[in-house]
Amino acid sequence: MNNLPSRPGLAHPARTTFVHNILFLKILKDLAAACAGRGITVLAIKGSAFLGREYRDLSERRMTDIDVLVRRSEFGGLERILLELGGTRAPDDNVLHQQSYERLYHITKGDFRVAIDLHHAFAHPQAFPIDYERVFSDAEGHPLEDLRRVGVQRPSAEHSLLLLALHQLYDAFPVEFRNFHDAQRILERNSVNPRKLAAEAERWGVRSVLHFFLARGSALGIVQAVESFIVELPLSRLRRRAMRILLDPARADPF
Repeated sequence: MNNLPSRPGLAHPARTTFVHNILFLKILKDLAAACAGRGITVLAIKGSAFLGREYRDLSERRMTDIDVLVRRSEFGGLERILLELGGTRAPDDNVLHQQSYERLYHITKGDFRVAIDLHHAFAHPQAFPIDYERVFSDAEGHPLEDLRRVGVQRPSAEHSLLLLALHQLYDAFPVEFRNFHDAQRILERNSVNPRKLAAEAERWGVRSVLHFFLARGSALGIVQAVESFIVELPLSRLRRRAMRILLDPARADPF
């Protein structure tokens, strides 16, 4: 990334993360620039979306892959661009994965093989009726200037929180708490209105998912001051009883 400073004073682990992230961000920049030339809007989601604001120091959070969202109508065009840039699709014999809302590709740079996860949805469209045009219309420019200049956007703070809750439900390993740490950073670095967040959760059909996610993060001592959000996400008596059991922080992650 041309405009990012070098970090000679970093300790070795942080310096390794910094260099690692710069490589990932450069690949994202090249992909977005190629997409912009063909009129495809790219949203960085999850880890890459948080660098520059939630994690202002690029050595704070190590990226493990690159996740991007495009409109479903532009998904095929994004795949063709990635292949032109030298990407290869990850082998997968699972028919459900082949027809899924996301596809995994790899790009090799020197000794590094970088995973790029392409999405046209955050979760299965039949399970969660998310209005993706609303996601794109509410999106904002990426906080890093190099990425913003080539058109990279990211979801609003509210939509990013909902995505993290869904990701914890769908994909995260039981011992993985990164989604909760990311959620706390979003709440620290952005003005999130509890009623607006609850309204978006209702539109997505994830009110209970978000309630459990915030309550679990609070029970673990990671996500702070969730009371004003929880009160806007009422649950049935049965679900409240289940939560008293599931949210014991000594238990395995209920997601």
